[in-house]
Amino acid sequence: MPRISLAEVMTKFPLTVQTEDPLTEVQDIFDQNSIHHIPVLTAEKQIVGIISKTDLDQLSWGMSLFKNPNRESYNEALMHTRRVKDVMTDNVYTLDVDDCIDDAYSVFRSEGFRAIPVLENGELVGIVTPIDLVKPFITK
Repeated sequence: MPRISLAEVMTKFPLTVQTEDPLTEVQDIFDQNSIHHIPVLTAEKQIVGIISKTDLDQLSWGMSLFKNPNRESYNEALMHTRRVKDVMTDNVYTLDVDDCIDDAYSVFRSEGFRAIPVLENGELVGIVTPIDLVKPFITK
């Protein structure tokens, strides 16, 4: 079986957010794009976390439990004041662009992650998900 590098299957140059961005910005990205994970970078472009649509959905669902006649505006205000750093997963595992899909599979299986940022020379260049790993084996 040929060695397939992550560079061949990853989503290149994914959308990103920074730690201080409001959660409303994250929600806008999820609403406008067909993605489920967003890498989180510092102002210096260093990866420090990842945030998923599930993270955001769980937070907003939890907030909407408040009995408040103005629930929607209350939740929106909370989402605007909360920052990415408050919700992101900061224990992010990364792989290198030259790693292969076997390496990514091992991480997905052992760590339970659903997306892994991919780096080249320490800079984010992509993101890989379990779906990406099967693409080379699917014929149309």
